[in-house]
Amino acid sequence: MKTLQCLLLVAIHVAIAQGDEHIQLKYLEREFYSWRKAERGIGDYRQDDRLEQFDLELIDIRTEYAGYLLETLLNISKVNLSEKDQMDYAIMQDMLQAYTNGRNWSRWTYLTPMSWLEGLQRNPDLFVESTNFLNIGDFENYISKLHDFPRLFREYKISFNEAIRLGRASNIRSIDRIPGQIEHILNVSVTQSIYYKPFITYLNDTYLSLPDPEAVIESVQKRGLKAVEIVFEAYKDLKDYLENIYMKNTRPSAGLGTLAGGADFYQECLNWYLSLKMTPGEIHRLGLQEIDKIKDKMYEIIEKQGYHNISIRDYFAELKKREDMFFDTEDDIIAEYENIIHRRIEPHLNKFFRDQPGLPVVVHPMPSDGSRGWYYSGSADGMRPGIFYANTKRRVPKYVMMSLAMHESNPGHHLQMSYSLTSDLSDFRKNSENNEKFRVPFAIPSYTAFVEGWALYAESLGVETGIYEKDYELLGYYESELFRAARLAVDTGLHYFNWTRDQAQEFFIQHTAESKEGIVVEVDRYITWPGQATTYKIGELWIRALRERAEKELGIERRKSWVSHRLSGPCRDRAEKELGELFDVREFHMAVLENGAIPLPILEDQVLKWIKDYRKRKLEEEEMDGECECVMVPRAKPKVRCRRSSPLTLEPNAAHRLQAVYIISGPEAILFCQKLAVTNGNECPASLKPSAFTSKAKCLHLKLDCHSINKEIFWPSEDKKKVKMMSGYTSEDQWIAIQKKTFANWANEQLKIGNRSVDDLAVDFSDGVRLVALVEALQFRKLGKVFQRPTSRIQMLQNVSLALQAVAEDNVRLVNIGNDDIVDANLKLTLGLLWHLILRYQISGARAAPPRKLMLSWFRSMLPDDLDITNLTTSWSDGRALHALLEQCRPGLSPDWRNLQPGDAVSNCQKAMRLAKEKLGIPRVISAEDFASPELDELSAMTYLSYFIKKDSPGYNEMLEWVRKQLKTLKVTNFTTDWNDGQLLCSLVHSYGGGIPGWPLLDKSGNVAACQIGLDSAHALGVQKTISASELADPKVDHLTVMTYVALFKKVTPRLPKAQKCRVETRLEETTVGQEVSDLERGEGRGQGGQGGKKTTLGD
Repeated sequence: MKTLQCLLLVAIHVAIAQGDEHIQLKYLEREFYSWRKAERGIGDYRQDDRLEQFDLELIDIRTEYAGYLLETLLNISKVNLSEKDQMDYAIMQDMLQAYTNGRNWSRWTYLTPMSWLEGLQRNPDLFVESTNFLNIGDFENYISKLHDFPRLFREYKISFNEAIRLGRASNIRSIDRIPGQIEHILNVSVTQSIYYKPFITYLNDTYLSLPDPEAVIESVQKRGLKAVEIVFEAYKDLKDYLENIYMKNTRPSAGLGTLAGGADFYQECLNWYLSLKMTPGEIHRLGLQEIDKIKDKMYEIIEKQGYHNISIRDYFAELKKREDMFFDTEDDIIAEYENIIHRRIEPHLNKFFRDQPGLPVVVHPMPSDGSRGWYYSGSADGMRPGIFYANTKRRVPKYVMMSLAMHESNPGHHLQMSYSLTSDLSDFRKNSENNEKFRVPFAIPSYTAFVEGWALYAESLGVETGIYEKDYELLGYYESELFRAARLAVDTGLHYFNWTRDQAQEFFIQHTAESKEGIVVEVDRYITWPGQATTYKIGELWIRALRERAEKELGIERRKSWVSHRLSGPCRDRAEKELGELFDVREFHMAVLENGAIPLPILEDQVLKWIKDYRKRKLEEEEMDGECECVMVPRAKPKVRCRRSSPLTLEPNAAHRLQAVYIISGPEAILFCQKLAVTNGNECPASLKPSAFTSKAKCLHLKLDCHSINKEIFWPSEDKKKVKMMSGYTSEDQWIAIQKKTFANWANEQLKIGNRSVDDLAVDFSDGVRLVALVEALQFRKLGKVFQRPTSRIQMLQNVSLALQAVAEDNVRLVNIGNDDIVDANLKLTLGLLWHLILRYQISGARAAPPRKLMLSWFRSMLPDDLDITNLTTSWSDGRALHALLEQCRPGLSPDWRNLQPGDAVSNCQKAMRLAKEKLGIPRVISAEDFASPELDELSAMTYLSYFIKKDSPGYNEMLEWVRKQLKTLKVTNFTTDWNDGQLLCSLVHSYGGGIPGWPLLDKSGNVAACQIGLDSAHALGVQKTISASELADPKVDHLTVMTYVALFKKVTPRLPKAQKCRVETRLEETTVGQEVSDLERGEGRGQGGQGGKKTTLGD
């Protein structure tokens, strides 16, 4: 312990010496989080081979270290910390303070580490499912962990005995179900046990590729079987102890109040759970008040249905008599929960939440009886989904299912945890240990009032959206809320007012509609977990009060008050009519959720700060200029700046150009014209002359969507002249339609391997099944588990995420394309995704340079100059370039292409595409009509033309054959790795008559240096440098980059061989004049040379 303290002290002193409080805090956060993981053995790979330590002697050691961390934290100055760091500071302080305070209460429920609600025996499936089985080492760790069961159970028994000695053993109702739970584990053979399942399910599937896999598997399975036998023996021994010793010494009272110090211990439990200072009496009275309020709402609905003078319990008793109110099987219950979550709840989430993480959630049956349901968090990467465990051991009426699903999944626990897991919060805040309740209050707080309060508040959102479609569902929600209010009274009644178990059950019978068997389970739960049941309603009321305050502070009346102080006259009147409230429930929910689970007082501080900042920001965005004629002019920088250069046609005959406008968000967007210039010399209306547009400009009012095509502008003058903005992008719908067909045809070509196809591009990819198949075809591998028949949005999101993750790992940059965009069938973003795949896997691999430039350069090099290829669209629309390309790829295929008539564009393209398909195997992914269309978009054209230049394509192979003819003595197999060492390039340059400096020593220069020599020498021949030496020497260079560069040689005229040159030396000037003379010109080297006193020699 002292060693750890010294290490921490040294690190903090180093940070202090640097004078950086942020560094001090971050180091302490890491130390705090690492300590927590190590103590609990959660998320710490070093603990993967063992269970947690529960030795009571560790209590003082842990408390001492927590106190030291707290002392170190308090020595860090908060003055210069950022807001985020100050939040971390406050929450860490609260956690450590609560933990150290809890030390005084560590000899209470902490001494009973198992109950019918907690312990390894309650959910052995979860124990196995939360273990990784990715390699042999994981299995070895798992075997070691199974061997550790006897040690942990021995420590449990020591703790149980201490509770008996102190007279603080649990009530019998907290323990008496444990033997049955253990018996359920032991009722199967060892080989059929859930603990042995990994050795059967995972081992064979994963490790067959190991050397001598049979021997490895046999060894691991044999030792695994022995380890599970040890677990069984440990459970038998523990069961015998509980039945014969502990259960005979349990406390007789249901609550804590009858024990010495019990009331004080209960108050500490309340403080820990609520993070508030509320007495049991205050909580009890609040519960009674809430019960009356909720009953009034319920009776109003019941009476509308024609029921009078009937109690709530009797009304629900009538509902329960209806067989259609229940499902017959466990499978039916699970299926209905899945339908509720994915088809009824999820479509409404966008109304209340922005930037949803989209992590998956699944529904599983609870392994044993208990509460109506509970939630187990998933992982931040979505690989392990969140799990809603639903109680299927009892009949579940339909009227409770909607509210329970909203509570446990979305928008309740699952959504709240998803925001937390995917946030940029510090690890110690993002990842809680999911503390067992027996540890309270000697535990790091997980802020249950926030977590459960949010989940209950989430249920209420169904009222606002109309998700509770039927009266019985709405009444089911209110019954659920009523039950949470009754918990306030019952929990405090048991542990503070000394109610008996029967009294607690009777209170529920009088005030709620819960079944008697359900009431028994719930009351036994409160007996076992003192204080926990109060968190739901207290937390929900706290969040609801904060929302009401935000609605009031950001409501219409507050905005009108603000306007009246800044404006006067008609401007104020108009503003008050047009301005709505500032409150945005999506923004409020982000303010609540973005910091993760936090203490309720800190949540209040954060929401009040958000109200202030949000109001200031929104009002600055929409601030008014009092000197303007009933207009809004943004003084602060607007969120959107929209530049337009389209002509404005003004009645009667004046044309203007709108140079720039500012847009203010809102249903009626308002434009402030910075400049309006006359473009055709016609006379402007007086009000529209450029001189009128000064800093006190008039303004245009219109409905405007920056992304739409046709827009109407209304000038607010007396004659209400109508102004039409003529867009320069009227063909957008046409090129989208062409692109949609082309990309779908391209995708179908890839999907032939898996016998799949797409018709409607956006819709067919939305479930992710075909998208995964497409990526698998492109990457020649299987991606993993796919929901082949997804029944929910979450499963679709998982499928799409699997595909997007695979392409992202393969260096495909996806900007602003998320799994929700594809699932929502967003056509433009789906087209964008397909283009990225075409670009990566068909055109130019991982090349960063624009593929358009590379393709255009290659075609210009390969095709005759008289075609004048200047682009990849209109230069091809008459079909002649396409025929010339066919002739280039296979001479004789279209020799008469120059005789084609440009006016027969569609016919020319049809013939070329037919030849390309029949003779070259190039699929017709685009129609001839579209290819010949003046509206052809570049991406569609590039998709088709890429079939001529991709690897092993006709153009690729023809180009490769041309290089081989130039370099007959060398082996050339590709346009990538063969060129890395520079030898092929230098040889090609030499074949063109270029000089290569240091040719004999070239192979010793290194690849990059050799490539640089080759590039420089080629440049001297007239070959443009379109690639760098480092790129050419890179083994990952893509073929199009190299092939495009090599093609440039075809436009260069080779120099004459040196054997056909002569060198003229002039003695008189004592210089050598290099003069190239042909054999005919120099006349066999005789004549003028002798007469002129000059010596002529043959070169070489």
